[in-house]
Amino acid sequence: AAQGQADELAGGAGAGGDAASQQSEEAKEAERVAAAKKSWEQFLGAKIGGKLFELVQENVSYEDLLGYAQDGTKAMADALKGGVVKPTEEGAAGGLMDEQSEADAVNALIAALAPALKGAVDSWLESDSGKRLLTGISQWVEEHPKTVTSIVGGALIAAAVGAYLANMDPGEFEKTFDLGGGFKAGGGVDIGPIQQLTVQAVSATLQYETEGFSAKISAKQDLEKDQTTANASVAGQGQVGNTKLNGQADVALAGDGRTTVKINGGIETMLGNKPAALTAGATHGSGGGAPDQMKVQGKFTLGESGEQHTAEGWYDAANDAFSFTLARTFLDGAGSMSHNVARDGDGNVSTTRTAAMDMGEQGKISVSDKTSPQGDGATVRYQDDDVGGSGVKLDASAGTGTEEHLKIGAGYDIGKFKNQLDLEMRNGVNTLGIKSTAQLDEEWSLGANLDVNLSESRIDQIGAKLGWKDPDAFRSFTLEYKGQWMADNPGYNHGFDAAFEYATGNLSGRITAGADVHSRQGLQGARVDALAGYKLNNDWALIGGGGYTADRNDLGGMHQGWNARAGVQYKGVAITGGYDGGRDQAFIRLEIPLGW
Repeated sequence: AAQGQADELAGGAGAGGDAASQQSEEAKEAERVAAAKKSWEQFLGAKIGGKLFELVQENVSYEDLLGYAQDGTKAMADALKGGVVKPTEEGAAGGLMDEQSEADAVNALIAALAPALKGAVDSWLESDSGKRLLTGISQWVEEHPKTVTSIVGGALIAAAVGAYLANMDPGEFEKTFDLGGGFKAGGGVDIGPIQQLTVQAVSATLQYETEGFSAKISAKQDLEKDQTTANASVAGQGQVGNTKLNGQADVALAGDGRTTVKINGGIETMLGNKPAALTAGATHGSGGGAPDQMKVQGKFTLGESGEQHTAEGWYDAANDAFSFTLARTFLDGAGSMSHNVARDGDGNVSTTRTAAMDMGEQGKISVSDKTSPQGDGATVRYQDDDVGGSGVKLDASAGTGTEEHLKIGAGYDIGKFKNQLDLEMRNGVNTLGIKSTAQLDEEWSLGANLDVNLSESRIDQIGAKLGWKDPDAFRSFTLEYKGQWMADNPGYNHGFDAAFEYATGNLSGRITAGADVHSRQGLQGARVDALAGYKLNNDWALIGGGGYTADRNDLGGMHQGWNARAGVQYKGVAITGGYDGGRDQAFIRLEIPLGW
């Protein structure tokens, strides 16, 4: 069925005829329109179906579709220019793209390609094949209400065409139509990657809105999973004097047969001269092969936010678990207190009490105690973002009993100099961490870090970094050392890395090198890489280079590899292609760009 729809879409419907048969073609078109309208009326009823068909006729045109598609590709291009890629956390992706320079290189490529992609898509849409497709869509939408339901303006398919070259999954697009009298109807089609042109699901919506009341019914048929889901909701709000009322009910039927009902309501009023608000709700779920669910919750507040009393809680009948909290704020929000009682699904009851008070402009002190089947514990914590105006940031806490610990974090940041100290003693493990960076002047920078396991009297990590960069030219070098304790292979791994960049005239280059040495097992790996470029003009440069790696494998031997590559750099985007001799395969690489 999907292939038949694709053939029909690309089949050139509406290509027209010659002048001699113009009258005959107009008669055939009138018959087709009448038949299409009748199918809409049969599917959705005479009143709604006929109205929707008229809207489809009025709105679905080649010009509208072209506008939707081009607006979509422009929005996509503009969004991509902003730099959507961020560096990963150090070590989180095995060292992949954890440097800002690597993320900048990816963003430069995206920003450069986005306008080109938009131009390619727009050109294709205006070509003969693009026009035939969009014209065919106009009629296909009219003639297939059960498949398309009501995609007025062809927004879904137009956006999908705009994403064609990228094979993006546009997901579900929905367009809603105002039928008058407070009624609205809508629908959508959920398609897969647009190059496959497969319809995955069809949805329809009927909605009614009037002042203070709304109702909505929607259904979705998943053609791939052969499942139907449905949702219904009713919401209302009103006001009697100074009292505001609101409520909402939702019913959802999942494809596996599970039914979920949610009911929520609220009231806002004045008690004496204080604002008060009460909200309550319940959720019930059953069927679908899962245990029944029943949960209720509520919250009551009295007073303004800085001088407020709060009571809130919930009860889960399925697990016989609950939580109830009393809280208040005072002194215009400078102080707060709370008391919580909770029981988990195993019947364990715990209580927690907290109190907090602002101290000066930046400081805050808080205390808490907790009672549970595991025992009792208490914690005191002090935070200050600027101790005495000194620029020192402090976060310290200590606990007893089940919360026993000591943690001190102190930082000092004045822009060019950043220092952080963290001391933690918990569960018999005591650690100390120190990290410092300094921008000595416009050219020189220095950094160091130290992590110590005090319990084992062992340095877990130590590092140092020295950097120099010419602020007026592409010239720099970096030296870095990192020592890491290897728990699974007792001993220290010493990592050494260096980088050198230099440009003169039309020539530019970068060399990086590194080695890893285990304190007991010797050399574990080595690497060297070089990239050079020759500037052709202000935008273009030819680039090329090569690299060598050696890594110790699980058998104790040394695996060696090399690569050679060449490519171009256009403005801030550098791409090379080459051959990896160690893996015996070709590759394409996005490089950190060179400078001149």
